[in-house]
Amino acid sequence: MFNVSLPRFIALPLLAVGASLISGCNSVQPTTFNFIVDMPPGFKYKAVVNYITAPGETCTVARKHNKADVYNYRWWEEYTASIEINLKRTINDCPLIMRSVRIEVFSVYGKESGDFGTDKAFIFLRDENDDGYKMWNKPFDATSVTLVEGQCQSLFRTMGKPRILRKLLSCKNINAQGVLENQVPTGAYTFEQLAGKTVKLKLTWGPEDKP
Repeated sequence: MFNVSLPRFIALPLLAVGASLISGCNSVQPTTFNFIVDMPPGFKYKAVVNYITAPGETCTVARKHNKADVYNYRWWEEYTASIEINLKRTINDCPLIMRSVRIEVFSVYGKESGDFGTDKAFIFLRDENDDGYKMWNKPFDATSVTLVEGQCQSLFRTMGKPRILRKLLSCKNINAQGVLENQVPTGAYTFEQLAGKTVKLKLTWGPEDKP
């Protein structure tokens, strides 16, 4: 058998190059985040992800080409509780970045096609220097999960002819201090906060349904 081991003066530089390549690969920042839910039975959601031109870019993409990514579009037929959302994408050589995720929440209470209530929740990508969304910046735990939390209730209303009793869904935000607010559940994070992390939408029922 021939000894094919490399001479020391060649092997050491190659090992150094290999180590730097491995280190470089490990330092690549993720460009997605995970979205999961913790909701009462009968709840489902549809997520609509909107993108804008990335900061520092001068290109634009026509609205007809920059269509939103939609998850669980036909939520009553095909439904996935956990999804992975892209923070970046490129259309016609123009780099885009996520602007927001609109989460349409549905609470099914009957067997007819219209027997559900609906409300919304939002996730925004915020600029680190913009304090406008800072109030909705919620902490991450040790497992890199952040909660967008809300409390929901059903409100009753008669609609149509004949007058049919419908249950409307109303969900309010619970802020980082645990205080219930008069707005839909909302979270706002920087790119660095979201990349490779997990956002959990947690909804619970509040007081008993009231007419």
